[in-house]
Amino acid sequence: MLRGSKTTVVLDTTVSTGGGGGDGDGGACELPHCEDGQVDGGRDQHCTDTGTGVDPDHPPLTRRELNAWYSADFANSVFYQVVIGGYLPLLLQQMALEKAGFPETCPNYATVRGNTTLSTLVFGKPVHDFFIDNARTGKAGCTSTCQDYLGSSYCEGTPEQSLECLSADGHSRHRLRVSIGEWSIDPTEYALVFLGLSVVVQAIVFLLFGALGDFGGLRREVYAVSTWLGSLACVFCIAVTPDLWWLGGVFMIIANVFFGISVLMYNAWLPLIVSVHWDYLALPTTATMEDRRVTYDNLSGTISAWGFIYGYGGGLLCLVLTIPIAIVVNSEDAFRINIVLAGCWWFGFSWYSILYLEPRPGPPLPEGKSYVRHSLNEFKTTMSRLRQLPSTFKFVLCWFGYSDGIAVIGASAVLFANTEVDWGCIPKVLGIAVLLLGTPLLAIVGLIVVDRQSKKRGWEPKWIIIVSLAVLALIPIYGLVGFATNEAGMRHGWELFIVMVLFALPLGVVQSYSRSYFSNVIPTGYESQFFSLFEITDKGSSILSPIIVSQIVAFAELRWAFVYVLVIIVVPALCLIPLDPKSAKAQAIEYAKTNPRWDPKDKPGHLNEVRRVPDKLAQATEIIENIVIVSEV
Repeated sequence: MLRGSKTTVVLDTTVSTGGGGGDGDGGACELPHCEDGQVDGGRDQHCTDTGTGVDPDHPPLTRRELNAWYSADFANSVFYQVVIGGYLPLLLQQMALEKAGFPETCPNYATVRGNTTLSTLVFGKPVHDFFIDNARTGKAGCTSTCQDYLGSSYCEGTPEQSLECLSADGHSRHRLRVSIGEWSIDPTEYALVFLGLSVVVQAIVFLLFGALGDFGGLRREVYAVSTWLGSLACVFCIAVTPDLWWLGGVFMIIANVFFGISVLMYNAWLPLIVSVHWDYLALPTTATMEDRRVTYDNLSGTISAWGFIYGYGGGLLCLVLTIPIAIVVNSEDAFRINIVLAGCWWFGFSWYSILYLEPRPGPPLPEGKSYVRHSLNEFKTTMSRLRQLPSTFKFVLCWFGYSDGIAVIGASAVLFANTEVDWGCIPKVLGIAVLLLGTPLLAIVGLIVVDRQSKKRGWEPKWIIIVSLAVLALIPIYGLVGFATNEAGMRHGWELFIVMVLFALPLGVVQSYSRSYFSNVIPTGYESQFFSLFEITDKGSSILSPIIVSQIVAFAELRWAFVYVLVIIVVPALCLIPLDPKSAKAQAIEYAKTNPRWDPKDKPGHLNEVRRVPDKLAQATEIIENIVIVSEV
């Protein structure tokens, strides 16, 4: 397992003593030739294939390649933590609010603005900017800025959030609108609608180009290009202004689409690198299929978990850099600068993965087929394949449901904090910044704790996901309390810090173990096609929820969306209970055997192969395990 530097060095050494992989016919294979002093059979160690059964396209995994895979998450996770789950929705909302005339057109501000006679009676001095706040929103939480006069409450300054934009009498909410042609839309609705549209476009692109991850040797090139274009779209957000407020929605679509493509390619590497991991190659000849399944599942879960940890770590570090900007610079400029910073981070740190991930190509396209035509055909057949894999199909449906709900919580959380919460004396920008920073930090803690405990106690991934969803369901339940009282139910900023804990701790756990579970129940050779379905709602993408929630916002307050979120999280969680992961894996293995994408003899390193490893490797692995136990003690 990946539990420390000492362990890593020893395990890396074992690959050269037997990491050649299967020879395809069930017989023991010879080892690749390495020059003196080399410890690995990977390409970056300049080992050569001597024709002894080692596939040069799929060499044993090396530490550098594994780090390259981790670095991809470190680079791209800033998009869904800093951009799509943070400052980009706020930028879209803020630009639309200003285009709608906020705060000048707010009736509770416009009717009293400049009335120095009234302000002298209320505040004891002439004040130009003040507004009526009988609803006790926003600034009313700080009594030092608000005064009561003749049964009404007046606050100095201008309304700083749309929550403070009220009717002329200061009692009810005044809804601001912005127009796109004949279409009138709420600023919050605008951000959610374009998020949903971005995923619709993303899904279409997946359908057209999903085969790029499975066929030929273009996976790494597609990953690189999509990374560059997605990160540049973030950088171009510097041009979004109130006059060009609609441009933010366009860049959101472009960035989210290319982000999804890059992660689709990145996810397709997971089952490939697990199957050539040094621990998996080290299994003895006497290992049963159950032993291989357990080893494979453990490695997949561990690598997936550490990928998310690296991702949350990258997002955390980038957020640390954005907080001083959010505090010092005015809000709309801070939003733009931080989005540009995240785009530069994504672009810069992706280079390590682009350079050092092995291409690990798939088979060539069928003769006479293009990627687009074949992708469309593959999508049709993928849906038919799902019907032949009933357990996998049920999990996909559950994943679409609960991941959609989780995604909309993350996407709308900052919008809710910006418009629906009374922060009192806590500076709103600082409060939101703390929420953005605390979420990845707590997600790392939750993922590390659960990963260690699951290995120690043998917890099944399915039940880890279900329990995590139960914790997440507490968020909409608590939000609905706000209908019964003005004192709780996410009415105040300090409550959001408690909600942040409930959201962040299980967030990484659900994402990581869902990805690991899914990678274990798909047929070998069909990774990219199946992950294209998985990726539609992975890492902040959401196809239905933003559109549904935007319609709720169009006719009612955002709080009513908690009803929808509760249903879409709880129902899939209940549907996961009867699923049998062993049955799902068996169905996938059987399907891969009867419907091979390519001859297993031509591509060693998959679970459904019968692999035979020299006994010397088994002996070396046993010694290594003893060394690991002693070093840990």
